[in-house]
Amino acid sequence: MAQEKSKDIFHTTRNGYKLKIKSIPPHLMDKASKSIEWPEIPMYETETAGGEIEYHPHDETTLETPEDKKAWADYQTALEKAQDDENERMMKVILLKGIDIELKGKKFEDWKEEQEYLGIELPTSKPALKVHYIETEILGDNEDIIEIMSKVIEASGVSPEVVQDAKESFRLAVSGNTLKELEVETGEMES
Repeated sequence: MAQEKSKDIFHTTRNGYKLKIKSIPPHLMDKASKSIEWPEIPMYETETAGGEIEYHPHDETTLETPEDKKAWADYQTALEKAQDDENERMMKVILLKGIDIELKGKKFEDWKEEQEYLGIELPTSKPALKVHYIETEILGDNEDIIEIMSKVIEASGVSPEVVQDAKESFRLAVSGNTLKELEVETGEMES
């Protein structure tokens, strides 16, 4: 019995490029995010009735001293940076592995010439050059990024519910908002 070929998925960007979307290996994103340095949550200590010291993670309600407040603020800053690093890494994985394009042809050569004219130094590695090309020529706006990311996830065989959740997550990442900020703006809470 022959296996049914899956239907190709395409996306036409706001800049008019028709892109063939590819699936990405299932564990690539996990492996790419392994090197992200996540900060350790600040801890505080309490003494039990038996005199033993216990350590617990801080949250916004446990900050008592100026040191606690500074440690929490530093942690929040480091956490935001780690989340930004993870979002950027995931976007690079999707753009690099999830879009089928060739770095050749007249349009590509014209783009390289324009980059040189503008004084933009081109990356020397092929993967970095591909991502740079996609980001500076192919993509028209943030909606292109969101649509491509969700289509790559869909092409990779993920359920429609997860694709929709990922789409919202990408929308937040691309807009620079956090879920908490979005909830404040819209008055809605995730359930």
